[in-house]
Amino acid sequence: MVGAVPTVWIAIHAILEKEPQWDISSIRCILIGGWAAPKSLLEIFDKKYGANMLHAWGMTEMTPIGTVCRLKSYMEALPDEERYAIRAKQGRVVAGVDLRIVDEAGHEQPWDGKNVGEIQARGPWIASAYYNNPLAPRVAKWWLPDEVTFIDAVPETSVGKLDKKVLRERFKAWKPKA
Repeated sequence: MVGAVPTVWIAIHAILEKEPQWDISSIRCILIGGWAAPKSLLEIFDKKYGANMLHAWGMTEMTPIGTVCRLKSYMEALPDEERYAIRAKQGRVVAGVDLRIVDEAGHEQPWDGKNVGEIQARGPWIASAYYNNPLAPRVAKWWLPDEVTFIDAVPETSVGKLDKKVLRERFKAWKPKA
């Protein structure tokens, strides 16, 4: 198992295309984080190199993991397009971590893949505050990592991270806190 951000794997793929003598067949699993990898990258490494890419989301403050995207056994039989669409998401919440999204007023939003809000996390190993910053945002033991997200419907819970450009295009009503 190895891990890196998607840009590293995009560069590795480009090198492997130019210099096919390199053998990465011993790599079976690649953890990726930092930002969402394109579905095409997941498919290339899966089909061409036999390496399964797993999306993971977390932060140093989460020590470090919050979600991992692994297909459930029944999902393996789905058509490629559906499997890669699922795998392109950040994944399901790991044991010991609670996640939720809240709107501007702090109200929890449903896990339906449509509502957008700030993500909040809590758990026994989640940072409770920043050193020498007692005023850091924290509400009822929920840590606020200042990210905007949506969460798909349960039970196939998946966190999808949205950047501000996507938010402007898809969710014009949402106004992130300054």
